[in-house]
Amino acid sequence: MTSGRPSEVSMHRLPDGLAVAAACVFVFLAAYRIEVPGLYMDEVDFVNAAQGAPDNTMIHMRLGSVPLFIMAYLGALKAWIYAPIFRLFGVSALTIRLPVILIAAVTLLIFYRAMREKLGAVWAAIAIWIMAVDPANLFPSRLDWGPTVLMHFFQAPERSSFDVARSLDYIPKWVYRFRMQLHNLKSVLRNHPGTSPRFVLPDGDYIPAHAHVTEVGHSVKNFIDCGGVTGKAEAVLLQTHVGDDIKHRLTSERFDKILQLGDRVLPHDDLDVEVEYDCCVVAQYPIVEAKRNGKHLDLILENKHTQCLARERAKTEAESPCCGVEACC
Repeated sequence: MTSGRPSEVSMHRLPDGLAVAAACVFVFLAAYRIEVPGLYMDEVDFVNAAQGAPDNTMIHMRLGSVPLFIMAYLGALKAWIYAPIFRLFGVSALTIRLPVILIAAVTLLIFYRAMREKLGAVWAAIAIWIMAVDPANLFPSRLDWGPTVLMHFFQAPERSSFDVARSLDYIPKWVYRFRMQLHNLKSVLRNHPGTSPRFVLPDGDYIPAHAHVTEVGHSVKNFIDCGGVTGKAEAVLLQTHVGDDIKHRLTSERFDKILQLGDRVLPHDDLDVEVEYDCCVVAQYPIVEAKRNGKHLDLILENKHTQCLARERAKTEAESPCCGVEACC
């Protein structure tokens, strides 16, 4: 069976590039005419502390000469960041606002990285572009209302993964379920040390727990469809083998090391991952999801299906259907 899904190897880094571009556009928009409007209270709260607070203004608590709290509820971390900047470049709207804009841009990339693991690179890039040009994100970051930029920066890795996961609970799986790519699988294994991965077949049954992962392969299919269009499909193929050692158990750490060995034969890690299993017939199953289940890490597999790419093109591009061309099918 084949999925018939062409691979665009030359563009496998495009979503990452788009995410970086979104961060750059965010910096440009947030920094445009950076002196407008004038500085206000939340922005200048940290200036005195960053300059050593000689008159103790806006200092709630200090340890010797080091300010710890600007106010009872507001720490001095931002003042510590500002201190070398003000010493080198002085105090101005540029030196007060540009650092927080850059921190907010890095936060966007952290959000992208977290959403990439859950939604896939394309949807994550789309989400980051929306956030990058949203005035509701641009202006609070430029003026650091709250101040909240550092808070968002430190919360981004945890909150983005949690919020995306929570949101997905209310969305049908067919909307967002994508085939897992190799970099996703590596990340999942490293984020769940000490677990025992299990492969869950489409019917809910499991590949036997004592199965070995015996090969990491690079599967390449060059084809021409019945409409005369050529294509190329690539995937990472993990061969499983059920041996006689029923006490054998695959661990997440061991699995990760096996995948690292595969780097020697794989062109990159943005390839879909398929699991090859021999049960009466040899079949390949794409991995679409990973779930922690107690001490186990369940890797959810789905069936592959054939399709007519020419017919699909006809639906979207008003071309001739698959069998409307001579000598096809």
